[in-house]
Amino acid sequence: MLPPPQDEKKLKDIADILGINPDSEKWQELKDKANIDSGIIPKDLLSDAEVLKALPMFFRTVRSEKPTPEELDRLINKIREES
Repeated sequence: MLPPPQDEKKLKDIADILGINPDSEKWQELKDKANIDSGIIPKDLLSDAEVLKALPMFFRTVRSEKPTPEELDRLINKIREES
């Protein structure tokens, strides 16, 4: 099995063959799956400082590891800001 292409042109060619519009949610899903299967965090997420700070806690949570007290405080503060 070959890894998914990382070149956006190739992904767009595949989307075109599959009839997926580049402005659609399906297109974003195709790009995200290609990135995930390749072990790559999408560039649009990497440019968001808040997302970058949350990634370590996210990965530990997914692995059922306990977040640090500082991370819990940041999460609580973030939730309070959103309310």
